[in-house]
Amino acid sequence: MYYIDPNIKKAKTIPSELYYCNNILEHIKEKIFIKNWQFICDIGQLNKQNNAYPYNFLDGFIDEPLLLTKNNNDNICSMSNVCTHRGNILIDSPCNLTQGIACKYHGRRFDVNGNFLFMPKCDELENFPSKKENLKHNPCSIWKQFIFSSIEPCFPLQELVKEMDQRIGWMPIEK
Repeated sequence: MYYIDPNIKKAKTIPSELYYCNNILEHIKEKIFIKNWQFICDIGQLNKQNNAYPYNFLDGFIDEPLLLTKNNNDNICSMSNVCTHRGNILIDSPCNLTQGIACKYHGRRFDVNGNFLFMPKCDELENFPSKKENLKHNPCSIWKQFIFSSIEPCFPLQELVKEMDQRIGWMPIEK
């Protein structure tokens, strides 16, 4: 994009377009923010099995509607919060998914892991359902009690927190 000389004696002011150009902003979103880990919430938000926590990835900056869920095996995963049928938002606020995930538009249903279960009046369709009906998952990882997510991480979360673990990992942060 732009070369910045590490030698401060050769430093120059960055081009002014970096402050106002939408194309550059979109490039930065794609190359930096989508590929990095973002803090989502504390694990306490999903303290019970079948809990769901909807969120936008970088709300107001990268508005990708996503959903954290905790399944019966206490595994936490992050997935799309958009119905695979008509693009309706599935979960509006934190809740417990004792009946799974149901789209309010046409009644399409998913389990707590985002697997397609049912769609009304589609029993006789050929080649239905397919794997495309499942909600798309995106990476999710936990450090201490903190849940992080990414859209396309270019490195594992452990790389990001490695130095923090070395310096303060002995502290009871979870408490």
